Amino acid sequence: MPGSVAAWDIIECLPHPPAQGCSMTSARVAAAPTVSGDSWRNAVGFAIVFVVVNLHTLRNWNQPIYLGIYGLVALWVGWLYLRAPKAPRLADRGAFFWIWVGVALLGTASSLATISASGAAYGTLRFLFALPVWCALVVFTDSLNDLRRHLVTVVTFFLVASWTLPLQFVIGPVSWFPAASIRGDEVRYASLVGSLTSIGVVVGCYLLLTLLVRSHWKWALIGLIAVPAALSLSKAAIANIAIASLIILWFHRRHRAAVLGTLVGLPLVGGVVYMAVPALARRVETVLGSFGVQTEVGSQNYDVSLGQSVLDRLTELPGNTWAAMQNFGNPLVYLTGGGYGMGDTALVTESDAITIMAHNQLIESMAVFGLFGGTVQWAILLLAALLLYLAWRSTQHPLFAVVGASFVLLLGNGLQANGMLYQPSGASLVYLSLFVALSTKVRESLPAPDASLLKPRKGFAVELKSFVDVILRRWVTVLLTGLVAFGAAFGLGSMGANQNTTAVPVKAYSRVVFLPHGADSVALSASADFIKGQMGYWTQLAQTQEVVAQALKSSGTTWDKDRTDKAKKLEIVADSVLELSATDIDRQGAESFVNAWVKATTDAIKAKGLQSNAANLVTIEPIFPATSDTPTPTAKAGRSLTLPLAVIVGLVTAVIGGLVHEAFSRRRIKRSAA
Repeated sequence: MPGSVAAWDIIECLPHPPAQGCSMTSARVAAAPTVSGDSWRNAVGFAIVFVVVNLHTLRNWNQPIYLGIYGLVALWVGWLYLRAPKAPRLADRGAFFWIWVGVALLGTASSLATISASGAAYGTLRFLFALPVWCALVVFTDSLNDLRRHLVTVVTFFLVASWTLPLQFVIGPVSWFPAASIRGDEVRYASLVGSLTSIGVVVGCYLLLTLLVRSHWKWALIGLIAVPAALSLSKAAIANIAIASLIILWFHRRHRAAVLGTLVGLPLVGGVVYMAVPALARRVETVLGSFGVQTEVGSQNYDVSLGQSVLDRLTELPGNTWAAMQNFGNPLVYLTGGGYGMGDTALVTESDAITIMAHNQLIESMAVFGLFGGTVQWAILLLAALLLYLAWRSTQHPLFAVVGASFVLLLGNGLQANGMLYQPSGASLVYLSLFVALSTKVRESLPAPDASLLKPRKGFAVELKSFVDVILRRWVTVLLTGLVAFGAAFGLGSMGANQNTTAVPVKAYSRVVFLPHGADSVALSASADFIKGQMGYWTQLAQTQEVVAQALKSSGTTWDKDRTDKAKKLEIVADSVLELSATDIDRQGAESFVNAWVKATTDAIKAKGLQSNAANLVTIEPIFPATSDTPTPTAKAGRSLTLPLAVIVGLVTAVIGGLVHEAFSRRRIKRSAA
């Protein structure tokens, strides 16, 4: 690290990082700045927007009420954002916001060509759902102190929302949370943060941001944030906690006693808790099984190992998604993307989903927005990370070090999970990182800032009107570039497209119902409890290679492993109901496979899953035949896509041409003036 002061030494001295060190006395004096009324209004305004956006799970409780409140808040902060003078608040690269929105609209246009209009609208809203957080950061941040109060809101909300996961150990599952699942014999609960995987993907980032919270309870907050994630049965959570802990220890490397105490104390405390609370020990052992650690609980865990999971999300799963682009039968889709349907049910409903999840945000971006939008999107993300690093090098301020480390960790998680750019818990961190990288207001309020960092830049302004002015001023270039691009794209599409028209995949599903036996309430209760306890094991048994192979053989389908993995799905839909489903273009094949899978599962459970007196407690009732949903086919492919996709290529290229012309003209003027 450049300079003579370790990052943690600087953090301890916030908000005044000294050149040669500091005393805790001066830090405590600086920790109580005078707060103006405007500052508190900023804090409250941001808190309202952030909390409303991140309470998105409430839509499952009462959708009209939540969406009504969200809509009002989004309109309010959006109106404030449009009225705010953004040039003094953001560096010229703040124009990236409008480019980001433009990429989202590219996804809308591609979706209109490939799926239903309602699916395109739903996907756009889903992708831009957390955008009000960016608007709130710009509108309600006038200084570093404002930003620090916002960070308190961010960390506190995540802490409270995370604890709704272990709360369900006591009160039982919350009906309007995302559906629970099973890992090993343990139930995986969702939380107020979002889906089952939401906590695990972002917990490390929030742990790092806690370092910027000025409080004597900072270490308690770090521990309290880590505990629910550790209990979530998420491999990503354990990995992220470990990575964040190493980064925190690195920040503390000058404080050897603290580091040594942490390295010794945490294992001791963890060991005591592990031995004292058997229920928690079982959950820990279940996750350890996925890391290759052999435990009694782990022996019943059919989950793939961590290494295999990482490899699948870097190769097989993204490969399946990218290969699905071939189903459109049109080469132009690689440029424009297949639209929001390529994000599976993370971005659209099942009727508009075109492929399975990539579990890789980079590949998903390229599949949804094409090489045009995906490349621009990730260029913005990587440039923001670079700007955070350069800002830290210039100022040595911990704000940029911590936010930068959190952002890089989030980007790394993006290679192992989708949803980073639009699920509120992750998207809020993306917008926070972009804002810190671009905000001139925050940099101007830094103590003793580097003057070179604050020099005004000659570039595009950050107002939407400025973009429109450029397009109108360079209309000749825009028109000619667009026409040439449209003609070339139409020709390429016409030559490379085929006649195929692909229907939306159809979901076929069937169920295995476990009925408790008993002559009285006591016996019924005992058998019901047995069913609940065994559901996890039976669920894992249904997914074994032996059972799936038997289903493929009996059904007569010729699916290979990739297609089978893409098609099949299993879900516990009630305490005693197991739903098996297959989603595929081939309706008849999907129904045949599901029927055979249910029978193979039932046979395996009778043979392996019901032992001793268990058979006297349970009756298995498979529901045949499988039924199919019947959505109207909307996903189109082949030559029918050539015209709309060529129009999209022409429009995108036209805008790029106008902006490039403007950039070269400004550079030429600058050189002439010099």
